[in-house]
Amino acid sequence: MLMESPKLTAILLAAGSSTRMGSENKLLLPYRGKVILQHLIDELAQAEIDDLIIVLGYENDLVKNKIPKQLRTVFNPDYTTGMTSSIQKGLSHANENHQGYMICLADQVMMQTVDYNQIIAAWKMQFQLDKKSIALPFYKKQKGNPVIFSSYYKNELLAEPAGNGCKAVVQKNKRHLLKVEMKNQHILVDIDTPVDYHLF
Repeated sequence: MLMESPKLTAILLAAGSSTRMGSENKLLLPYRGKVILQHLIDELAQAEIDDLIIVLGYENDLVKNKIPKQLRTVFNPDYTTGMTSSIQKGLSHANENHQGYMICLADQVMMQTVDYNQIIAAWKMQFQLDKKSIALPFYKKQKGNPVIFSSYYKNELLAEPAGNGCKAVVQKNKRHLLKVEMKNQHILVDIDTPVDYHLF
């Protein structure tokens, strides 16, 4: 018998200083009639998630004023130390009764609700079999984002030293890894430089 569907918190990382973009805050650049961050929020908010936390840092007040006030945001004062601190800030505010956390990047402009839902559905199905499951999306053997972690890893993620996200936790728990083969390359595409942006 299948258990009740696990609850999932999405943590959207929007704290970085986008130094490779130059003087522009890339999350506030126009994209399809909105700013990039709002576009991502709209796609993510329609996905099969139970909560959304947006982690802000660089130009916090400016960014916060560009998105709806009812959205839940948290400020990471340590955003310059890298992605790990933003993940940890989001986790520390996540619902303790939720069974999973989806770590999302705010500059993946091609991500659509259907892409998020493909990863979510695969993880939820696997969670019924393995309460320690981690879902990692792939496209043609290249791994991308977002990653979904079972809440089993919350303390391990919170204990990670400053650095590049949560790769170490994935590496240490490969036997619980679910590779989700995606239908498109959206999970691989992000915007880091003016050249990237002008491709869109």
